[in-house]
Amino acid sequence: MVDRVIRYYGRNRERMRYANFRARGLPVGSGVVEAACKCIVNSRLKRSGMRWTRGGGQHVLNLRTRVQSGEWKAFWNGYQDHQRDAA
Repeated sequence: MVDRVIRYYGRNRERMRYANFRARGLPVGSGVVEAACKCIVNSRLKRSGMRWTRGGGQHVLNLRTRVQSGEWKAFWNGYQDHQRDAA
């Protein structure tokens, strides 16, 4: 058992530089991911009466992540440029 733990820590050493991550302002727990799931996924896809196909739900999430990350304007401009070029 002790050997397994030692091997685990040896293999994952680079992922456990918590002081370095904190100094760079990066999260080290799962709270940020869980909050993003609640904000991005649950609040949109799990509303009362909603049903999504996997593909349809993924499209909605792709758009929501662009909006929430502040990338919407660049994405939309690129989409419009692509539509003009295709016409």
